[in-house]
Amino acid sequence: MLEQGQVFAGHRVIGQLGAGGMGEVYLVEHPGLGRKQALKVIAGAAHSPGLRERFINEARTVASLDHPNIIAIHAFGVEDGLPWFTMPYLDGADLSHARLSAGETTTVITAVAHALDHAHRRGVIHRDIKPANIVVTRDAGTGAIDRVVTLDFGIARAAESPHVTATNLFLGTLVHAAPEVIDGEPASAASDEYALACTAYEILSGRAPFGGEGPAALLASKLTKPVPPLAPTQPAYAAADPVLARALAADPAQR
Repeated sequence: MLEQGQVFAGHRVIGQLGAGGMGEVYLVEHPGLGRKQALKVIAGAAHSPGLRERFINEARTVASLDHPNIIAIHAFGVEDGLPWFTMPYLDGADLSHARLSAGETTTVITAVAHALDHAHRRGVIHRDIKPANIVVTRDAGTGAIDRVVTLDFGIARAAESPHVTATNLFLGTLVHAAPEVIDGEPASAASDEYALACTAYEILSGRAPFGGEGPAALLASKLTKPVPPLAPTQPAYAAADPVLARALAADPAQR
């Protein structure tokens, strides 16, 4: 954990913004530029040169993405064995604790879909689409959505061992993961689309489409159970049911 006032990779730490299984995020300032940024330090790769190299390669690729709905990567590197990258500090909230109207949900999901399309066309897979990785900023005057930004575009996962199994991952991430990913298959554009559909369902209904106690039960639910329709309890969202059912198909070829 970095301390307030500490200088890390040439940035002065102002304070911690958050922490999770993949690492920690800090509000930092570049002494020379005087610009506040968010800096993420990735956990788990300090003793693995191979993972650090993988992180650098992925970070370089993601930094080349230029899209308004994808967080920009300002700089990246390895300091004291720890992979890190900086990005703009967003004065907004992620969607893990937010409820949106139907219209706002359409705006958000469309924006993230555009971001994914841009990345997929360039061979970049997100691997971890979920509400916590989508930030919305709002107009200070009207409260209307000003910008939708997708975070952690593949970089955090790049510093994770390719041999990590579902039992090592957080259930919060598995809830949105495609069944083939839980089963050990590599992530793909189709698995990103599945995760986005899970996110849309959760935003609209306030609950995940599938559940289960542990990875095995969750996988079984995703493979065998139909997507619970929204229409019976939320008739206004009836038109979304066939779209979500297709996007949440267990077979990637049917999405």
